[in-house]
Amino acid sequence: MRTDGSLSTFGYDSSHWTSNTVYNDVFALREGLHGQEAKFQGYNKLPFVKVCIGMKVGGAMNYVELTHRSTSLLHYIGTGTYHGSSQLRTRWLNLVPGGGLQNHCNKEGFNSVVNARTEVKVRIGIIGNEQNDCNSPDSAIGIGIGGSHLSSSGIRTGSTRNRVAGKGYIFIR
Repeated sequence: MRTDGSLSTFGYDSSHWTSNTVYNDVFALREGLHGQEAKFQGYNKLPFVKVCIGMKVGGAMNYVELTHRSTSLLHYIGTGTYHGSSQLRTRWLNLVPGGGLQNHCNKEGFNSVVNARTEVKVRIGIIGNEQNDCNSPDSAIGIGIGGSHLSSSGIRTGSTRNRVAGKGYIFIR
Protein backbone atom coordinates (compact mmCIF):
# COMPACT_ATOMS: atom_id res chain seq x y z
CA MET A 1 0.00 0.00 0.00
CA ARG A 2 1.19 3.52 -0.78
CA THR A 3 -0.45 6.64 0.72
CA ASP A 4 -0.03 10.40 0.39
CA GLY A 5 -0.59 12.34 3.60
CA SER A 6 -1.74 15.46 1.81
CA LEU A 7 -4.75 13.58 0.36
CA SER A 8 -7.79 12.08 2.09
CA THR A 9 -7.82 8.83 0.08
CA PHE A 10 -6.57 6.71 3.00
CA GLY A 11 -7.91 8.64 5.99
CA TYR A 12 -9.08 6.55 8.94
CA ASP A 13 -12.70 6.44 7.76
CA SER A 14 -11.86 5.55 4.14
CA SER A 15 -13.58 2.43 2.83
CA HIS A 16 -10.21 1.35 1.39
CA TRP A 17 -9.29 -0.04 4.81
CA THR A 18 -12.43 -2.20 5.10
CA SER A 19 -13.17 -3.30 1.53
CA ASN A 20 -11.45 -5.81 -0.72
CA THR A 21 -11.30 -3.47 -3.71
CA VAL A 22 -7.90 -2.50 -5.06
CA TYR A 23 -6.94 1.07 -5.91
CA ASN A 24 -4.61 2.24 -8.72
CA ASP A 25 -2.87 -1.14 -8.66
CA VAL A 26 -2.28 -1.56 -12.41
CA PHE A 27 -0.07 1.40 -13.14
CA ALA A 28 1.15 1.81 -9.59
CA LEU A 29 3.10 -1.44 -9.90
CA ARG A 30 5.20 0.13 -12.66
CA GLU A 31 5.98 3.26 -10.65
CA GLY A 32 7.67 1.69 -7.61
CA LEU A 33 7.89 3.79 -4.44
CA HIS A 34 7.71 7.06 -6.35
CA GLY A 35 4.26 6.69 -7.86
CA GLN A 36 0.78 7.64 -6.85
CA GLU A 37 -1.32 6.21 -4.06
CA ALA A 38 -2.28 2.55 -4.38
CA LYS A 39 -3.83 -0.38 -2.58
CA PHE A 40 -2.65 -3.69 -3.98
CA GLN A 41 -4.36 -7.09 -4.00
CA GLY A 42 -1.85 -8.29 -1.40
CA TYR A 43 -3.67 -6.18 1.22
CA ASN A 44 -6.67 -8.46 0.79
CA LYS A 45 -5.07 -11.87 0.43
CA LEU A 46 -1.49 -12.23 1.67
CA PRO A 47 -0.80 -13.68 5.11
CA PHE A 48 1.98 -12.00 7.10
CA VAL A 49 4.10 -12.25 10.23
CA LYS A 50 5.65 -8.76 10.06
CA VAL A 51 4.44 -5.35 8.91
CA CYS A 52 6.92 -2.67 7.94
CA ILE A 53 5.67 0.93 8.00
CA GLY A 54 7.67 3.40 5.95
CA MET A 55 7.35 7.19 5.92
CA LYS A 56 8.95 9.53 3.46
CA VAL A 57 9.06 13.18 4.49
CA GLY A 58 11.11 15.39 2.22
CA GLY A 59 14.06 13.22 1.22
CA ALA A 60 14.16 11.15 4.43
CA MET A 61 12.73 7.62 4.45
CA ASN A 62 12.32 5.89 7.82
CA TYR A 63 10.76 2.59 8.92
CA VAL A 64 9.11 0.89 11.89
CA GLU A 65 8.72 -2.88 11.89
CA LEU A 66 5.81 -4.46 13.75
CA THR A 67 5.61 -8.17 14.52
CA HIS A 68 2.05 -9.39 14.06
CA ARG A 69 0.51 -12.41 12.37
CA SER A 70 -2.69 -12.59 10.34
CA THR A 71 -4.24 -14.04 7.21
CA SER A 72 -4.28 -10.57 5.57
CA LEU A 73 -4.17 -6.85 6.31
CA LEU A 74 -7.84 -6.65 5.33
CA HIS A 75 -8.67 -9.17 8.05
CA TYR A 76 -6.37 -7.50 10.59
CA ILE A 77 -7.17 -3.82 9.96
CA GLY A 78 -10.50 -3.99 8.13
CA THR A 79 -12.42 -5.39 11.08
CA GLY A 80 -11.66 -2.26 13.14
CA THR A 81 -10.39 -4.36 16.06
CA TYR A 82 -7.59 -2.75 18.05
CA HIS A 83 -4.28 -4.63 18.04
CA GLY A 84 -1.65 -3.10 20.29
CA SER A 85 2.04 -3.10 19.56
CA SER A 86 5.14 -2.67 21.66
CA GLN A 87 7.20 -0.11 19.77
CA LEU A 88 9.03 2.56 21.65
CA ARG A 89 7.61 6.07 21.38
CA THR A 90 10.96 7.28 20.02
CA ARG A 91 10.71 4.86 17.08
CA TRP A 92 7.39 6.40 16.04
CA LEU A 93 8.83 9.91 16.48
CA ASN A 94 11.84 8.99 14.31
CA LEU A 95 9.45 7.89 11.57
CA VAL A 96 8.53 11.51 10.75
CA PRO A 97 11.44 14.00 10.84
CA GLY A 98 10.12 17.34 12.06
CA GLY A 99 6.96 15.71 13.36
CA GLY A 100 5.75 15.73 16.92
CA LEU A 101 3.57 13.90 19.38
CA GLN A 102 2.18 15.07 22.69
CA ASN A 103 3.81 13.35 25.69
CA HIS A 104 1.01 11.23 27.13
CA CYS A 105 -1.46 8.49 26.17
CA ASN A 106 0.87 6.75 23.67
CA LYS A 107 -1.73 4.22 22.52
CA GLU A 108 -0.18 2.56 19.52
CA GLY A 109 -0.72 -0.27 17.11
CA PHE A 110 -3.49 -1.00 14.61
CA ASN A 111 -6.93 0.70 14.72
CA SER A 112 -6.03 2.92 17.67
CA VAL A 113 -9.12 4.76 18.91
CA VAL A 114 -9.34 5.87 22.53
CA ASN A 115 -12.89 7.09 23.07
CA ALA A 116 -16.28 7.50 21.44
CA ARG A 117 -15.64 11.18 20.62
CA THR A 118 -12.71 10.08 18.41
CA GLU A 119 -10.76 13.34 18.45
CA VAL A 120 -7.86 11.41 16.94
CA LYS A 121 -7.67 7.87 15.60
CA VAL A 122 -5.10 6.07 13.46
CA ARG A 123 -5.13 2.82 11.45
CA ILE A 124 -1.42 2.14 12.06
CA GLY A 125 0.47 4.39 14.44
CA ILE A 126 0.46 6.09 17.83
CA ILE A 127 -1.84 8.61 19.55
CA GLY A 128 -0.66 11.34 21.97
CA ASN A 129 -2.32 13.70 24.45
CA GLU A 130 -1.13 16.70 26.46
CA GLN A 131 -2.97 15.53 29.61
CA ASN A 132 -1.61 12.52 31.47
CA ASP A 133 -4.37 10.26 30.12
CA CYS A 134 -6.09 9.20 26.88
CA ASN A 135 -9.39 11.01 27.47
CA SER A 136 -8.95 13.82 24.91
CA PRO A 137 -6.12 12.98 22.49
CA ASP A 138 -5.24 15.45 19.77
CA SER A 139 -2.00 14.27 18.17
CA ALA A 140 -0.91 11.21 16.21
CA ILE A 141 1.84 9.77 14.04
CA GLY A 142 0.98 7.10 11.52
CA ILE A 143 -0.89 6.01 8.42
CA GLY A 144 -4.65 6.39 8.13
CA ILE A 145 -5.13 9.24 10.59
CA GLY A 146 -8.59 10.67 11.22
CA GLY A 147 -10.83 12.23 13.82
CA SER A 148 -12.69 15.44 14.55
CA HIS A 149 -9.56 17.42 15.57
CA LEU A 150 -8.01 16.77 12.17
CA SER A 151 -10.83 17.66 9.83
CA SER A 152 -9.12 20.83 8.61
CA SER A 153 -5.50 19.66 8.69
CA GLY A 154 -5.59 17.42 5.64
CA ILE A 155 -3.00 15.16 7.28
CA ARG A 156 -3.82 11.50 6.89
CA THR A 157 -0.26 10.11 6.96
CA GLY A 158 2.49 11.72 9.01
CA SER A 159 2.51 13.71 12.25
CA THR A 160 -0.42 15.90 13.32
CA ARG A 161 1.25 17.84 16.14
CA ASN A 162 3.49 19.86 13.82
CA ARG A 163 1.28 19.24 10.78
CA VAL A 164 3.82 17.22 8.79
CA ALA A 165 2.34 15.21 5.92
CA GLY A 166 4.36 12.44 4.35
CA LYS A 167 4.17 9.52 1.97
CA GLY A 168 3.30 6.29 3.74
CA TYR A 169 4.17 2.73 2.75
CA ILE A 170 2.95 -0.56 4.18
CA PHE A 171 4.99 -3.68 3.41
CA ILE A 172 4.30 -7.18 4.71
CA ARG A 173 6.23 -10.42 4.89
